[in-house]
Amino acid sequence: IPKTTPALPLFAQLRRFTLATITAAETAADFAAILYGDQAADDQDIVEPWDRLQIEHGALLTAPGGSRLAQLKAEHPNATYDEFVKAILREIARCLGIPAVIALGDASKYNYSSGRLDLQAFTRQMEVERAILIERDCLDRLLEAWLDEALLIDGFLPQAFTANVADFEWAWRWTAPGHVDRKKEADGQAVELTSHTTTLAREYARQGLDWETELRQRARELSVMRELGLTATQAAPTPADTETDDEEELVDA
Repeated sequence: IPKTTPALPLFAQLRRFTLATITAAETAADFAAILYGDQAADDQDIVEPWDRLQIEHGALLTAPGGSRLAQLKAEHPNATYDEFVKAILREIARCLGIPAVIALGDASKYNYSSGRLDLQAFTRQMEVERAILIERDCLDRLLEAWLDEALLIDGFLPQAFTANVADFEWAWRWTAPGHVDRKKEADGQAVELTSHTTTLAREYARQGLDWETELRQRARELSVMRELGLTATQAAPTPADTETDDEEELVDA
């Protein structure tokens, strides 16, 4: 059963309301008018009810005696149209677990703290679905099928790999959304690495990078810097006031 099943009636309601609003606006935009008769019904000058009169473009017309001409007022789109559309889109997005900021494509009423909070549940949901639907049900099976075919070709894979293929393990790397304050993110990574609650492999994987490749590259950079007489240590910037930052985040939230 698709996730959008509970929202199917909402799509029809949104379409009906939008078409009705457009039709009303187009009708009001046409150069049309209504002739109101303020005299008695037996007055000979009054035009027959429901009769149609052609209005010439750019002409100044006279109305029958005892009548007045008034153009149809545009009542649509009214002030509730925008709120109605947003409410319907939020209901549709809810059954998919999509936050309103993504469904509406509008973050004008969000600050960074509230927007990040709204995206956290969606990010966790994407991680779970990615691990189950993409990695386990698709990528893992594809890799296993490829390995089965590759092992049938002599010399296609390195001998060191084929000798230990039974112990072969793999993992998929996906980039994670970055933090707007890179210093806070780096400080958090440093604390977690020091307390052994994370690994370099995990932190590099969040950026879509391989930790061994990056460390070897860093080692080469340090070697060249030593040859050139450069130092890797830099003057540390003045640490920001943590309490002030926390207060600002609370104000934003």
